[in-house]
Amino acid sequence: MPRPNARPYKNPGKMVIAVALSLLIYAVFFAGCVLLAMLFLFQETQYGIWFLGALVCWVVLLFTRYLHAHSCICPLCRGPLMRKQNCGMHERARRHLGFHYRTSMLIDIIVHWWFCCPYCGTHFRMKR
Repeated sequence: MPRPNARPYKNPGKMVIAVALSLLIYAVFFAGCVLLAMLFLFQETQYGIWFLGALVCWVVLLFTRYLHAHSCICPLCRGPLMRKQNCGMHERARRHLGFHYRTSMLIDIIVHWWFCCPYCGTHFRMKR
């Protein structure tokens, strides 16, 4: 359930694309780790070729997310939501135990359909 004082996010489509790209990056990374383990266990070249394909796909997805991250900004403080910035985080910024701020924001968008800007602490809902 979104916060009662949450502001509407103006471009929820951009955040949905960023969430989808991040989930694909995590899935391809996990698949690459499994393929690498299978390559070492079974010593077949087929797993090596699949691992190289997963590695290339992972690099392409990382580059795509990097380019797309420049368009996901907080409308209030103009901070980059899907990029790392070396400034201090807000004291009200949400971070789940064991995760970084960006991963916590992805979890909040997937589960609750709202997020908190890590730089200004403002809550945004994805619905209009």
